[in-house]
Amino acid sequence: MRTFFPLLPGDLCADRPKLRGPITIEVPEGLKDEAIDELHEAALDEAAFLSLALLMDDGGPSRRVVAVSDVDSPAGWSECAAIYVDDVQVAQLVKRARNAGTQQELDELAQLIAQSTMDWYDVSELTDLRSLFDC
Repeated sequence: MRTFFPLLPGDLCADRPKLRGPITIEVPEGLKDEAIDELHEAALDEAAFLSLALLMDDGGPSRRVVAVSDVDSPAGWSECAAIYVDDVQVAQLVKRARNAGTQQELDELAQLIAQSTMDWYDVSELTDLRSLFDC
C-alpha cells in the first residue's frame, strides 16, 4: 500500500503531514514493476492535481506539494517515504493559473502544470524544504 497526500507548501512547517484527501493504492500481488510504477505515477498525478486545487484558494507559495507514505495515516514526517515539490519554473505556471483571467486560460495552464514533473525529495531533506518556504 502507498498513500499520496496533497499538501500546501505551508503544511511542510507542521510536525506531521496533513491528512487531507489521501489517494491510496493497493498493489495486487504479482504485478510487474512497470505496472506498479504506472499506478504510483497516476496516484501522484491525482494528488498533485488536488494540491493545485488547494493552492487556488491559498495565499501562500505557488508550489504543489505531495507527501508519500507506506502507511495510510502517518503520525509524523518520519513515516513518509518521499515529498514531491514543484520546481521554480512550474511554480511560475501555478502563479499564473492562480491569476488566470478566463476559464480557458486556467484550463490551458492547468494542462501545462499537469504535464510537468515534480521534484522528488527524501524525507530526510525536510529541513531544506522548510527553508524554501520560510518555516
